[in-house]
Amino acid sequence: MNRNKEPRVTVVGSGLSGLACASTLHRRGFRVRVYDRGRQAGGRLATRLVRCRSGTEIRYDHGAPMIHVRDDCFRSEAKRWVQAGAASWWQPQSIDADGQNRPIEKVLVGVPTMADIPHQLAAGIDLHQSCSVSDARPHSGGWVMEIERYGEEQPLRDETDIMVLAMPLKQAERLIDLPDMFACEALSESESTPTWACMMTIDVGSETETLPDLYTPEHASIIEQICFDHRKPGRACPLGVVSLVAYAQADWAAVHRDQSCEAVLEAMSSSTRAVLDRLLGFKLGDRAILDARIHRWGLARPIGLLPFTHKYNHDRGIGLCSDGMGGSDAESAFLSGSALADAITASHPR
Repeated sequence: MNRNKEPRVTVVGSGLSGLACASTLHRRGFRVRVYDRGRQAGGRLATRLVRCRSGTEIRYDHGAPMIHVRDDCFRSEAKRWVQAGAASWWQPQSIDADGQNRPIEKVLVGVPTMADIPHQLAAGIDLHQSCSVSDARPHSGGWVMEIERYGEEQPLRDETDIMVLAMPLKQAERLIDLPDMFACEALSESESTPTWACMMTIDVGSETETLPDLYTPEHASIIEQICFDHRKPGRACPLGVVSLVAYAQADWAAVHRDQSCEAVLEAMSSSTRAVLDRLLGFKLGDRAILDARIHRWGLARPIGLLPFTHKYNHDRGIGLCSDGMGGSDAESAFLSGSALADAITASHPR
């Protein structure tokens, strides 16, 4: 392999950090390929399309409900997504201590779904989905990988000059020894905790306007936040119907990590209904629940944040980017991938 001319870059993971790295390198002329085990790009910028009991088609943003934009470089990228029609600015209303709806920080959401943002980033990239990299070894100055393709018995063998691991560090550790590869013991100390997302569609009648866009219950033991998806730009529900995603408290999600989906759905949907009963001022009946389902994100919340945005070992041709490196949110994930792309570009002038 020859890294001095048109180096080949393989990105493992198509979450926001991986796509930021891949799309930046692709624009700069690198040969880029992306593998991801999921069925669609985006990681936790995810949307689930369902048809509820009434026959209505509902889209749940069951991963990251929105993106906070604070960094100037990231704001420039966000503006490009808005101009391309893949995203929109949204200033949600929440309930203050006096019980009044108040606008909060303006945020970014994908339109018509959060998944449209990664789809925009992935445009033109050689993206292979439903593929899991099961093994990676140094080979001839680069890397050789074995890729298991879902539904196929024979693994694929692929070679690359530079391998980028764009994933939670606990997943990356299954492929390589991170502290040894990057001479950084801190990489072994990073952790991620799970979360549960409860998706519901509910007929609340004429009371939809009494509900906020975003609500954080006080003194709740299960529900951390409820986002009313139908209020986001580009979304809609039939008159009197609301769609929402309720996210579990971090401690509760960790304790119930391995509990059955049925048990978690029962606990979270009951807790969400209790919150809505208080907001609406009346008790919702079982017939009002048009749809309810659950999803577990196994490595959703980075803890023990690392003080650097990325790692790159030029001599070994390997890079690392992820949320949890420099921050814990979607913006941090994007900046991590972008910073790694800059490091790779600087090491391979064109």
